[in-house]
Amino acid sequence: MNQLTHQPAWHQLAKCRGMDPHLFESDHWPLPRLRKEGWTSPDDLASTLCHGCPVLAECALDAAEADVLPYGTLRGGVMIAEMHAIGRWGDRVDHIRARLMKAAGRG
Repeated sequence: MNQLTHQPAWHQLAKCRGMDPHLFESDHWPLPRLRKEGWTSPDDLASTLCHGCPVLAECALDAAEADVLPYGTLRGGVMIAEMHAIGRWGDRVDHIRARLMKAAGRG
């Protein structure tokens, strides 16, 4: 934990560090903008923004533990809406693990 920013140390290693945080909120993803940028869906955007991130698992698990993130936020390659729909924390972790394996080409 960084004592000055109160953020976990893994934040400094995130691929998205320094990016506009609004990129990760679905309110800022009107379909015409997604298509203009070459993305066909929020999942496509998630793959682009999160693919290859060295702390993808830490980010996704952090999001699974946080029940205060806005609905429609992208974290660790997973939409918060998916996590809320899954419900129980253990089931969320299993879902995230499956998504991470798929992203790594092992699922």
